[in-house]
Amino acid sequence: QPRLDKAFTGMQTLSNGKLIPTPGGLLIQTSNKNIGAIGISGDRSDEDEICAVTAIEACGLIPGHKAI
Repeated sequence: QPRLDKAFTGMQTLSNGKLIPTPGGLLIQTSNKNIGAIGISGDRSDEDEICAVTAIEACGLIPGHKAI
């Protein structure tokens, strides 16, 4: 996870503090290549993330957090 911490810190700096990473937004991957992203919002953050993972996997793709 340290690699992700550095990435979030960099994005936070570039956005002048306007980026708040929360569950529900995930990269979509295939063969360890990023091909897109999905964002889910409307329930608790953990439920949003479960919905995002379910949708990605239903398409036969890999949620980014599982490929790391």
